[in-house]
Amino acid sequence: MPCGVVRRRGVAPLVVWCVALAFLSTAAAGCRRSFSGFDGGPRPPAEDAGPTDVDTDGDGLCDGQELSRGLRADNADTDADGYSDFAEVSLGDDPTLPSSPDRERLVFLSEASMAAAEVAVAMPVFGAGEVYQGAFQSLSQVYPDDQTAGAYFAGATAVGATPGTQVFRVEPEAQRFVGVQGRTLLVFRVRFAYQGPVRGCLRAYPFLYSLKREDGRIVGQRRYTLVVVPDGGRPGESTWCGASPCW
Repeated sequence: MPCGVVRRRGVAPLVVWCVALAFLSTAAAGCRRSFSGFDGGPRPPAEDAGPTDVDTDGDGLCDGQELSRGLRADNADTDADGYSDFAEVSLGDDPTLPSSPDRERLVFLSEASMAAAEVAVAMPVFGAGEVYQGAFQSLSQVYPDDQTAGAYFAGATAVGATPGTQVFRVEPEAQRFVGVQGRTLLVFRVRFAYQGPVRGCLRAYPFLYSLKREDGRIVGQRRYTLVVVPDGGRPGESTWCGASPCW
């Protein structure tokens, strides 16, 4: 509709079409600009997103995927934190933020025969004589691997409480604390052991450790990432496993 003024006989102008159209155009542009990637910046238009089946940096993410997320298609580790873009995206972490993944929630397991690793999981409760039990759970990845953290899980135990006098009984192998009273910190130990073929590259698997009350209610959860490292290697020095073809 052309710009102009709509008038009614004897009535002042009601709508100025130029202003209305300009307002709508500006609002639409603002909506487009608000659609962001990981770093809060605008995603490129679809026609500029790059090839969908080419992986220039060989990290497992296709160039189109990387550009659409604000990542570098020519660098497998955009934020230079030692964790590949593919691994961080697959884990649900932020590949543009060097502090992600959270280093305090990483468990390292060497890809070597008889290698083992463990992590202490502590969760506070306020008990009234109830039973509390821990539970391990593997989490899926955005880009699935042929294994999960469960492939390396070697068991978990209840190891102690602070203060210990507020727990009637500890059942280690059952991952259970019985008769918990008042504010108490319950501590578990989660263990992993390496088994399976040697792949020679870094890979990571997320998992949860949850705390359930006897009525089935989950009263605490901790999310961790198990990082399998080539024997003698470490993040930042070893190559991360990717995917072929790329995602």
